[in-house]
Amino acid sequence: MQTNIQRRLVEIEALANDTRPEVIEALSSIDSANISGNVRNSLEEKELATLNNFIKSFSNLSNAIGTIFKTIDTLDKSCDSMLEKLSIGDKGVDEVLDMTTSLHTQQEKQMHQLNKIHNFIDEFYLPKSDLEILNAGDINDTFFDAFTRLETVQERTTATLRTNQSTCLLDVSASLNKTKESAYQRMYHWLHMNSHLFDSLHPCVGSSYEKCLASIKVKPFHYGFVIDEIAKVRGDVVGRTFLRALTTGDKENKPIEASSGVDPLQFVGDMFAWIHQCTATEAAFLSNLLKEEQTSKNVKNALATVFDALIRPLEPRVQQAIKNLARPADFYQVANICAFFSQTFGDICGMTSSLYRCTETLKLSATEGFKKSISESVEDIRADGKPTQGAITEAIHAVAEITSLHKQSSLSASFDIGTLIDSYANGLKSAIEDCKDSVSFQTNALYELLLVCRDANLMSKTTIGEEVDNLLARIVIDDSNEIFVRCRIHETIAMCDMKTDQPMSTIRGLEPDILRHAINRYESSVLESKKIITPRCDSLSNPDLRQRAHKEVIEQLVTAYKKMYNVVMNPHNGYESPGTMFKHTPELFGELLM
Repeated sequence: MQTNIQRRLVEIEALANDTRPEVIEALSSIDSANISGNVRNSLEEKELATLNNFIKSFSNLSNAIGTIFKTIDTLDKSCDSMLEKLSIGDKGVDEVLDMTTSLHTQQEKQMHQLNKIHNFIDEFYLPKSDLEILNAGDINDTFFDAFTRLETVQERTTATLRTNQSTCLLDVSASLNKTKESAYQRMYHWLHMNSHLFDSLHPCVGSSYEKCLASIKVKPFHYGFVIDEIAKVRGDVVGRTFLRALTTGDKENKPIEASSGVDPLQFVGDMFAWIHQCTATEAAFLSNLLKEEQTSKNVKNALATVFDALIRPLEPRVQQAIKNLARPADFYQVANICAFFSQTFGDICGMTSSLYRCTETLKLSATEGFKKSISESVEDIRADGKPTQGAITEAIHAVAEITSLHKQSSLSASFDIGTLIDSYANGLKSAIEDCKDSVSFQTNALYELLLVCRDANLMSKTTIGEEVDNLLARIVIDDSNEIFVRCRIHETIAMCDMKTDQPMSTIRGLEPDILRHAINRYESSVLESKKIITPRCDSLSNPDLRQRAHKEVIEQLVTAYKKMYNVVMNPHNGYESPGTMFKHTPELFGELLM
């Protein structure tokens, strides 16, 4: 039905819209009865048409909505799919974000570790340029700058290892040690190759050599070899210079050997003086080179090696000079010179040095020569029979010279010079006693010998002193008796010493008048003369001994005066007015003589 209605509506619509005249005329002829029905039909048709249009439009809308629903369903499915995929994507994003965060964290850690590695390398590793310089570069200031940096890094590594015993630090330390040992080897070979720098009297040493020598000092083995090499080169220089000083001299000094035949003592002294000056020069040079004190072991060992070169020319020359000596004092002086320089060289070069041992040997040779000479000296004085005064005087002077030398001697206390000179002094005493024709000479010689013995504190001073006292007493008595004889009271004084019970005034020669004249004559002769004549006392050369002898003569004169005074003043002897016989008391008489 609906279909029919629709068909009719279509047809009506078609007619209504038809503009042909005939259609319009036909329609107008329709009766009015049908007009209402037609109008109603027309309205219904229009309403139906409108409804159909609505249905049609709604159908299109329904189709469109259906399409939309389908699209929505499709979109819903797509959304579900997208949601599903987005759900999966969220998980991936989270994983990516987590992974990114982890990678970032790892990157930061790696950057931190990388910075630590760079800092570690900067702190504990040498730059490549420094390694190349230390391993193959020239030995110069750049080398030592690199070596200084190496030592700084090594010290830092060692300090860190005290608190952090890591494997890496241990490896670094081993690497640095290896590099340093290699540098030390290079420095040692370089020093060895440049030892020729010292082959001149006044060598010029550069700063590189001094730095190299100072650096290798921490290697005692290598350092010792380098010092020994330097010392050997210096020894060659010193040996050549010593031979030149001995044989040719220079513009300022004559050859030392020029005095060998004329004055062996000066020859020996000049040789040792030259060596002593040279040891001082070399000691100062080596001390400055090694930057050590002159008393250090290294400097002493080096000096010992340097002066080994002097032993061969020195020893035979000094031995020959000792053989050419004649006087005991010369032997002693050479022994003393050798002893002094032996001690000096021992302090400078050490007690184990060849120079010290050589000087000790020469000292012993001179000492033995002195002993032999001193023992033969007295025998030589007596060799031609009676000893002469000149020979004895010379021998005494020799003893005095020897004892004077011994006061400043460097010979050790083990050298028993006292016994030797005692023996010599006793021999001289016997030789002096043989000169009996001159008491004055005997006294003078023995007293001079006594002074020497006292000065040297020799045991023979006692016996010699006793002999001097005896000879002096003899001189005093002889001079006193000579005065008594001149005053003609010698017999009178002798009688005053008589032991008798009878009064002295009754003895012939001691009668009051005779004794009075004798006393007056004695007083006048002794007191009124300007000088008491004592020829034997005046012949004594030593002022103290001469003064002592004069004093003892005066004592003898006073004693004689006192004897006569006591005899006269003794009432038993029967002298009348005894006080008138003397002008003075014995005490005043002695004061007047003094």
